[in-house]
Amino acid sequence: MLSGIFIIMFVLIVWHLLYESIIAPTLRLLLKINYEKLEDALFIIKIKQQEKFNSDTFKLLESEIIYGRSCINILNIISAKNRYDLAKNYTKIEELLDQRDKIINNCKLYEVKELERNIINNFIKTITINSGGWMIYMVIIGVPIIILLSLLSLVNKSIITTYIYYKESLKKKIIILILSYKKEISSWDREFHGNRNSPASFIPLK
Repeated sequence: MLSGIFIIMFVLIVWHLLYESIIAPTLRLLLKINYEKLEDALFIIKIKQQEKFNSDTFKLLESEIIYGRSCINILNIISAKNRYDLAKNYTKIEELLDQRDKIINNCKLYEVKELERNIINNFIKTITINSGGWMIYMVIIGVPIIILLSLLSLVNKSIITTYIYYKESLKKKIIILILSYKKEISSWDREFHGNRNSPASFIPLK
């Protein structure tokens, strides 16, 4: 019994050391390179599609790429939840969401939609990488819960409908998380919560 507990603890310690010292830094470097590729792709679209690519869409995507890159080392599942909760409680969050949707949807270029999708995926990857050391525990606890919820949802929904629902729900949550760094929410956070060290203040989103 004791030897089994010791082996499990030893394996977990080795996993954390390996992950934090080798795996996570490597994944963060790859993610940084990915952001640089997205930035290059954005400027290529701007050059090639000047007539169809308006400045508002360019500024929005550029600021979100800059932001995502600034969060590579700090955004984990806990800080992401805190930022999301902050933005969700902001009185004008729906207005900000609508503004963002209009800017994205007004641009009909396929490349822009693909770029937005990659930016959102990079935020998800960042949270996963920075929470990776603890993912082994989350998997053990979370997978059975996800399976149970999925089975329960199948009573009223098909598998495809369930997948689309969770995918769109996650996308909206990530967009709200991104918006949590906007100037309006940063100012509101400091004014009403006294949070003068809010992460939203170090690189305000335009």
